[in-house]
Amino acid sequence: MRRQPTRSNAHIKLTLQPRQRQLWSTWTALLVPNGSLWREASASVDDAHFRPCGETYRPWQKHHAAANNHSAGAGPIGSGSVHDGSFARSGVAGGPRSEPWPMHGGRPPPVILTIVPLRGKPGATRTGAAARRRGDRRDGAEEGAFARQLRIMDFPTEAGTSLTRVDADDASTTPELLLSILERDGAVIVRNLASQDLCQRMRADLKPSFDSDRVDDSGFFPTTTKRAHGVLRYSDATAEHVVNPLFIDTANALLSSHYTYWEGQKQLSVVGKPQIASIVGFRVEPGGKQQALHRDDADYHTRNCDFPVMLGCVTALTKTTKENGATIVIPKSHKWGPDRCPYDHEAIPAELDVGDAAIFVGNVYHAGGANVTKDEARETVGVFLCKGTLRQEENSYLEIPPEVAKQRGFSPQLLRLLGYGICPPALGLYKYQDPMKVIFGVNDSETVQK
Repeated sequence: MRRQPTRSNAHIKLTLQPRQRQLWSTWTALLVPNGSLWREASASVDDAHFRPCGETYRPWQKHHAAANNHSAGAGPIGSGSVHDGSFARSGVAGGPRSEPWPMHGGRPPPVILTIVPLRGKPGATRTGAAARRRGDRRDGAEEGAFARQLRIMDFPTEAGTSLTRVDADDASTTPELLLSILERDGAVIVRNLASQDLCQRMRADLKPSFDSDRVDDSGFFPTTTKRAHGVLRYSDATAEHVVNPLFIDTANALLSSHYTYWEGQKQLSVVGKPQIASIVGFRVEPGGKQQALHRDDADYHTRNCDFPVMLGCVTALTKTTKENGATIVIPKSHKWGPDRCPYDHEAIPAELDVGDAAIFVGNVYHAGGANVTKDEARETVGVFLCKGTLRQEENSYLEIPPEVAKQRGFSPQLLRLLGYGICPPALGLYKYQDPMKVIFGVNDSETVQK
């Protein structure tokens, strides 16, 4: 494979050598400089066109019914072709579209391409076990080399130096404004997202849980961090806060999944809205150490082509400062590739007054800050949403609740197949512990110690 030196979003070319065209497996390649996910498209090296799929990731990219039958030179994102051993995607700036692109200076956004080459030369077969083994070894070596080359893509490595602040009481603060800032920086501070009265009520509701929380045995949360979980079970104020219109409208626009598919000869389109991944209160007490920088959506084993799958909103119930452990964020880190390591000196404290919130995508690096004060705890409540498609088809927890599973005497294997175990690192927690241990008394080699 030889990548052409073209750098413009308007012309991206990936050269495929003849031998590689025959042998590659399926690869997902990010072929644009800035690493943003906007639309997914797929191409076969033997087709004279590429075909954008119906999934769109931003509200301003309205779905076109003709997208699934798109051919070269038509449709909203341009054309592609295969010729002389090369796959070229060009003409990105051309073609009709329903709305102007709001970012990138009016230029079309970048595109994720899934290249699906064929395995084996059409019409040719190998005979004999030895020939198959020789071919498999050669195929594996070339595929490995291709994978390494694809890994070296031009992901940004820049860390931002500031966090933008907007005011929820300002009429110009709309979901569209928040989306544009989130796309650029990965995080934004929204002043006055919650009223002072609502924050006081939430703080009173969470206090008993903070006072009775246990130490996190895994060490992910410092011993001085107290948590409140299962919050909607007892806090009406938090239930009111979760459905804040500005936050929910932003989340719906960012995380909703738009999908078109066939049932027989009927084509259908659906929209899946986000759901709650977790709601948790945090109290960082004096002497608390900084948490490790992390991406929340690492729980979902995400790759750059999946982003974003989560949106978080951390609201201050007390004044949060750099000194008392405000959440720290690395702006623009949501665009980084998998090999870019986050460093503490790149992080900026999201200092908040009561009622202010830090809203950030799940793939931006962040952490709870260190509380270096002697007598000042800081309290926040975090609401974290994820894409609605990240769930089981059948709701096993309603069909077979824990008491039924216990009565039936299910094995640990079956309990985990139902979803009662944790998918590492942390999907499926119950009170920040593995349900297999807390509910079913199973503490084996697969039990996650939290």
